[in-house]
Amino acid sequence: MPKQNKITIKKEKNPPTENQPNNPTPLLGKFPKPSSLLGLTSPSSAIDPKKLKSGIQYLKSAGHTITMPIDPSKYFERFDYLFSNGSPKERAKALISLFKNPKVAAIIAARGGYGAIEILPHLDYATIKHHPKIIAGFSDCTAIFSAIWKYCSLVSLHCYCIPLLASQPKENTAAQQTLNITMEYLKGKLKNPYKGMKFPNIGGKEKASGRLIGGNLATFVSLLGSPYEASLDNNILFFEDVNEPPYKISRLLTQLELAGRLKKIAGVLIGDLAMDIKKPFDSPNGKNGPSALTVLERFFSRYKIPVLIGLPFGHCFPCYPLPFGGLAEISGGKLELVDACGVN
Repeated sequence: MPKQNKITIKKEKNPPTENQPNNPTPLLGKFPKPSSLLGLTSPSSAIDPKKLKSGIQYLKSAGHTITMPIDPSKYFERFDYLFSNGSPKERAKALISLFKNPKVAAIIAARGGYGAIEILPHLDYATIKHHPKIIAGFSDCTAIFSAIWKYCSLVSLHCYCIPLLASQPKENTAAQQTLNITMEYLKGKLKNPYKGMKFPNIGGKEKASGRLIGGNLATFVSLLGSPYEASLDNNILFFEDVNEPPYKISRLLTQLELAGRLKKIAGVLIGDLAMDIKKPFDSPNGKNGPSALTVLERFFSRYKIPVLIGLPFGHCFPCYPLPFGGLAEISGGKLELVDACGVN
């Protein structure tokens, strides 16, 4: 078994200052052209080779060519590096090589999983800042999006991983819809997938504006106290998660609160939690406990901000994209995306 790399925080030659504005002028990558080269990598866990093949075939059928610094399926069902697809340095080097490559138009994460947090100390943020590109993914990619927003002000694309979507059966119409919308958004042809939708507001106000910060709740909270934590001050927290019981959701939100991260928050968007949020929690003593919805309503009742719930993003179909770091507005239960994730 390979020797595990010790994760240390290296000092950058030109490190970003801690006094960086909470809402800096964002950096935007360019929307990829129909025939452009796309970089495919797995900064977290390895992807099933069959799903990777489906993703590559789909992207090629859409006119793209693909480059992969390392095989995103290399360590599938292997645990040489615990739950990750290679060493932290190896995965970081692969990602940075895609930012450096002038022919690569955009970067696609093959999947989420676990391990993105390990590569954060090994990323060259100066290179990312000087070669801004759209990087697309979700779930564990939250850690990368947070770090490059804080250090580079680069807007990322929070979306279902395209290879995972492409591997879904054709009969899954919601997944196919998600794939089509994600690709339209990635190419800059669709500005606001949420246009015309209205969501329940369990908060205390109707309007808010700010930059979208968040992603997978457990992953985002894991960054608390680290140098890679994006600020929520005057911004809109968006979050999703996978089958976390109500008491864990309460714990994660309370951790944010106790750390003082919600004092200046502008608003909240709650996506899919991969559960029936109205279902009472099955407690060990056999009695019904509070549902996730009850937890969320009670927690945010003390915040005088808009809190929209039930948005279609997360580990769900359909799953619509959001620009991490992009400016957004909430009004009357509706979401307006002011900023896109890229430019033409």
